[in-house]
Amino acid sequence: MSVTPENWRFGEITEDKKLPVRFLDADSEPILLSDLYGYGVKVFTSRDTIIKCGVNIEGYEDENLIPVNDTTIMVAMKGELLPQSQKEIFAMTTIVIVDPDMEDGYFVDHCDEVPIVYNSVKEQNNSI
Repeated sequence: MSVTPENWRFGEITEDKKLPVRFLDADSEPILLSDLYGYGVKVFTSRDTIIKCGVNIEGYEDENLIPVNDTTIMVAMKGELLPQSQKEIFAMTTIVIVDPDMEDGYFVDHCDEVPIVYNSVKEQNNSI
């Protein structure tokens, strides 16, 4: 998957962001959310977690998830969560599928590619 990171400003001007997420199967087709036992998204920098939100995954909260359709969610993030220095911001997805062949009954899969989804950049003041 190729993602061009969007600039996310910090400083005097901050932006709330809504990151769209779809979970894809091995053929890169969207998976129905109703077919998943659990799913989640972790947004983070190289050092810090910004937000972890999801459904039926320990340590993930669902209050920042916005359903879009049968295959897509939005992760709502406040601009104030953005690091106050220039950083690359990554997103990692996780899905949980009921699988009776697994010892605990669930198959947990993390995305193979962890893309940079935002660059935090200082807002430039161009006033004279």
